[in-house]
Amino acid sequence: ISAPIDTVFSWFKDLDKNYLKWHPSTHQEFVWLSGKPIDKGTKFYFREDIEGHKHTLFMVFTEYVENKRLSFVSESIHVESKILPDKVMCFLSSIFKIRLEMIRKFKPVSDHETVIYTTHRLSCQLPLLNRLVEWFIGSFVFSSQYHENHMKEENENMKLDLEAK
Repeated sequence: ISAPIDTVFSWFKDLDKNYLKWHPSTHQEFVWLSGKPIDKGTKFYFREDIEGHKHTLFMVFTEYVENKRLSFVSESIHVESKILPDKVMCFLSSIFKIRLEMIRKFKPVSDHETVIYTTHRLSCQLPLLNRLVEWFIGSFVFSSQYHENHMKEENENMKLDLEAK
């Protein structure tokens, strides 16, 4: 991204202002639950609609290193699937201990360029059931290919927004 690292990092600190333009066709709402300034333990939630599946994820920052790294993990996932009712999806998410971890590492390339390395892990905390959970999510929520495309579109939108400033 053709922007200094502190500008790019600040974009994430202002997700309440940037979330909707990050992916306008799917992102619906972003709310800080424990307020700013952001730090380890800060909580928030976001809502999105991906392929007709509505998701509300309650997240907490597990790592916060200014201009270097942001990590957060889901505390609770609520999914309203086109196929299964919300209560069933929430029950399954809870029983299988499904969690989403998002990690972003920021690296300056120069004074005016920044690279972001992004990792998303959707997993079951019951290791023997990981394959079943992956199949279930791919079959009833959204495919991994769609998720990859969604992330690419988010990255393009963020880059355009930051470089326009």
